[in-house]
Amino acid sequence: MISTKDFRKGLRLSIDGTPYIIVDFQRSKVARGGATVRTKLKNLKNGAVIERTFQGGETFPAPDFDGRKMQYLYENTGEYTFMDSETFDQHA
Repeated sequence: MISTKDFRKGLRLSIDGTPYIIVDFQRSKVARGGATVRTKLKNLKNGAVIERTFQGGETFPAPDFDGRKMQYLYENTGEYTFMDSETFDQHA
């Protein structure tokens, strides 16, 4: 589980089953209130950037995927083929 205290730029997290990456964040503490964290999150499925505020101590599950550096090779009837830059395996 990822807590708001673990937030940093580039961190991947899952909110309501959607994977996001933290683009920017800012922590703030009000005298009598709790801490809040304002974030800019990029949706990894559609690329949309949203702003969202979280309360201190909220937790989120880590997304279930592995990030790898890939190279785009070609497109064939709507199917895109990529090559893993380290192992040279091809994935459609």
